[in-house]
Amino acid sequence: MKIPTGRTLRVGAASAALLCVSAVTLTNLASSALFTDSKTTGASTVASGSVALGLGGSATTNALAAGTMAPGDTKYAVVTVTNSGSLALRYSGTATWSASNALSQAITLSVQTIASAGATCDGTVGTNWTVPNVVANITASGTSVALFGSTVAGQQSGDRTLNAAAAEYLCVREQLPSTATNTVANLTSNVNLQFDAEQTANNA
Repeated sequence: MKIPTGRTLRVGAASAALLCVSAVTLTNLASSALFTDSKTTGASTVASGSVALGLGGSATTNALAAGTMAPGDTKYAVVTVTNSGSLALRYSGTATWSASNALSQAITLSVQTIASAGATCDGTVGTNWTVPNVVANITASGTSVALFGSTVAGQQSGDRTLNAAAAEYLCVREQLPSTATNTVANLTSNVNLQFDAEQTANNA
């Protein structure tokens, strides 16, 4: 008996469909048979550090003010420099005058480290003013002079270093030399001491 051609095609198509379903089923069974596991570490807190410079002492309360300085006069004041941040830092010091005149060009400022905020700061400690030596007078064209260090990033000559939660004490000396002449008489200029800090970590 001869099977009609159309029926043969329908049987073949059905067989092919069953084979495809069987192949997909086997694939799914194989993939779902994998054993898996996963673990996660505990949370690791990541926090950034900070640089925080603080100032205290008599120099921050106008102790260097002088209304009637005469040639040969000297004044002293203490600056307490603190690092209240969490990173070690380096810092520099600059004196800035409100006016560049004969008086501000004649005044000399120098800085010395002392043991504590209450330590002697009156010139009797000695002559070793190491932070730095007596600074040069400012020029007629400017109103600032570096006391020590530099505001340029990275380690510079004269920079002071300070660990986190540490402090150091600076004795500042302000002098009007005895050689000053009448050109400085009856003049006024305000002086500010500025300190600039930066991190030391990864900052050569």
